[in-house]
Order: sequence, then structure tokens, then C-alpha cells
Amino acid sequence: MEEIDRIMKEREAELGMLEARINGMNVCIEEARLEKDQASAERLDELKYNKALRLELICEIFPEVGEAYKFIDENRNIFRGKIWGPIAAEVQPKNHKTASYLEDYVPEVTLKAYVVECNEDCLLLHREVYSKRGIFIKIFVVNDGNYEARSRMYSDERMDVLRREHGFLEYLDETFTAPHPIMQALINKNNVDKVLVGGETVHNSLERKHLIEF
Repeated sequence: MEEIDRIMKEREAELGMLEARINGMNVCIEEARLEKDQASAERLDELKYNKALRLELICEIFPEVGEAYKFIDENRNIFRGKIWGPIAAEVQPKNHKTASYLEDYVPEVTLKAYVVECNEDCLLLHREVYSKRGIFIKIFVVNDGNYEARSRMYSDERMDVLRREHGFLEYLDETFTAPHPIMQALINKNNVDKVLVGGETVHNSLERKHLIEF
């Protein structure tokens, strides 16, 4: 009997040591996760406020975008108006929580696109970059770079209900800032001024309250 008690105590001691090791590993894992999250947030903040870094990143990921930008930057004097882009480098998310909304909704080809302010510059850019150099890029024309404010899809009163009862946050174009020609291009191409964004509450509301008929 004494031998059994001794073995039991040894096993309990071993289990205690094992639990302590597991707890220690969990603490290390959580600390590493928090450090990674903090580093990601800091990197996003840096990208948010530094257009040069955003441009560097997009050109690194997509070399053809970088080649097009290099030509544009070295030959801006041949164009009639300003050449904007790539779009991904021009937009600034409001915070790290909303940063993914635009990327999730707008196609990659649009985020890599450039914006010009007249048809003549569109033709010239297409000829110089695509026809002569074989670099494919999308080009959007926003005449004179003008921004045209449009009426919202929902009234202020109905939008308040959508926020309060269904979990919507705001329109997609309210989650970032951008120069007027860039914003207008995204509105023309992807209707970012009509898309609502929200969290899990929206999905639950769709299932429980027939939000699709709102």
C-alpha cells in the first residue's frame, strides 16, 4: 500500500510539473502573439501615414506596377494632367480595423490601377506603357480630376437603424481617405459609396431579421 501511495505521489508531482510547463508555454505563445499583433499594428500605422512606404510595398509585390510607376515618375512632363496611382498607394485607411475592408471588396487589378484626368493622357499612358513596353496596367479616367458627391443610398434615419439594430458601421468610402480623383475612380468603378461595412452582427441580423429585405 505504501508503495502504491509513493507511486501515486510521484505521478501527481510529474503531472504538476507537466502542467506548469504547459502553462509556461501558453504564456510564451500569448506573449509572442501580442508582440506580433503590436508589430503588425505599428507597421500598419507606419504605412497609413507614409505614402512612400505604401508605394514601395505595392511596387515590390507587383513588379509591373513598379515599372509603370518608374516610367510615369520619370516622364510626368509629357502628360497634360497629373497621373495618380497606383490606387493602393493613394488610399489611407482610417485605422487597422478598417484597413482590410477596401482590400477585401475592391479587386486587386483595380488597386494596382492608375488614374488620369483626360482621355489624351489615358491614350498616351497606354501607348507608352503597354504598347511600347508590354506592361499591362488598368487606367481609369476621371475628367479634370473632379469629385462628384452623390446622394447616399439610405437616409440618415434609416442608417441610424442599420447601425443600432443590425451592426453596420459606415459606408466603405468612409473607412479611408484618398485624393478626389482616386475616390471618384473607386466610386465609378466599384461603388464604394454604396457599400456598407460591419461585423458579425450583420451576418446574424441577416439570418434573424431578414435584413436582405430592409
